Amino acid sequence: MMRIYLLNLALLALCSTSGCATVQPHLSIQPAQAHHTLQAASKHFDKPSAPDLAIDSLLVLDSTIQADLLTRIPLHLSEKRRFNRLVQYFNDPAGLGLTYDADKTLSASQTYYQRTGNCLSMASLFVAMARTLKLEANINEVQIPPLWQNPKEKTYQLVLHVNASVKLHARAGSSVRDKVVEFNSDNYNPYRRQKTVSDNRLMALYLSNKAIEAMLDNNTDLSFNALLQAINLEPSDPILWTNMGSILKRANLIHASETAFLYSLKLDPSNHMASSALARLYRLEKNDKLAKMYLENAHSLRANNPYIQIEHAKVAFQQGQFQQAIKLTYKAIEKQKYEHSFYQLLGLCYLQLKEYEHAANSFKIAKAIAITPQQEKAYQHKLDLIVHL
Repeated sequence: MMRIYLLNLALLALCSTSGCATVQPHLSIQPAQAHHTLQAASKHFDKPSAPDLAIDSLLVLDSTIQADLLTRIPLHLSEKRRFNRLVQYFNDPAGLGLTYDADKTLSASQTYYQRTGNCLSMASLFVAMARTLKLEANINEVQIPPLWQNPKEKTYQLVLHVNASVKLHARAGSSVRDKVVEFNSDNYNPYRRQKTVSDNRLMALYLSNKAIEAMLDNNTDLSFNALLQAINLEPSDPILWTNMGSILKRANLIHASETAFLYSLKLDPSNHMASSALARLYRLEKNDKLAKMYLENAHSLRANNPYIQIEHAKVAFQQGQFQQAIKLTYKAIEKQKYEHSFYQLLGLCYLQLKEYEHAANSFKIAKAIAITPQQEKAYQHKLDLIVHL
């Protein structure tokens, strides 16, 4: 069963990462050229009549849902009580009874009727309901670590995450409290970057998800058209252009794919996924010089990513290379100081080396910045065990 978690936005901190040298694309693609390439490529794809691509109603609830909600939570209640009742309604199995499904991207109304969805679906439903209750609600986009997909191939998947935020005003109207509503706490850390995004941005994220879902179903036409709509909404998002390059490559439109990848890297020179994609593309084209250049750039960018460094540290730990794991973990901590799991790994390494004082210090820090009571309890258990060693 999905449960949502509340956090005070005022407690959130932005964590910066140090920069590293990047290469500029060997060809500089201008915006007009990039968009012209997509327009030319569009003739190779059929336009599917897919109703879920009409996203004007993404945050709109039908009259039946609105009437039921207002019966449960009347508008004459205070903002705080309306908000608390809405949270309770989401959490209560006898209320909405939602089930989390990472693979389902739905509109607010679809999420309500199907009683399932991913974080974007649930956040959309929560925001739509909050707005129906006259609360000031928006979507937050949250930075989460890239997923480690295939260590042997050194491939990673960037996953975007969203939650909801609500501003609660005091009766006098002088103070405002920001509440964050989190729908999947397994990979959430309030110390990571998050920002409120526009409804326009939410629609682009929705379309991007639908494009990836269609691509995995080998529906290239639907995938291209959904992502094209997303790019029209958010033309400067490098990840959308990287995804577009992958779709064009699948369609064997190599020149168009190259343009999309190059433009993505121009928009964000730190985008290691675009650099890796270019390396693979040039390897297929037998252009070894460019393939090597972009592969080395991707490796350099990944080496500066604290979450990827931690994955290498975990591999070292599993191989019994505890000193190497400690070295890599400290490098990651230099770039991201507020990840309790980093200190957990550090503590486990020191335990293996029988350096109990260092291990205890690591678990104390992990406990201090833990997110949930369960995590705090687990770290305290480690500390209690160390006392007897």
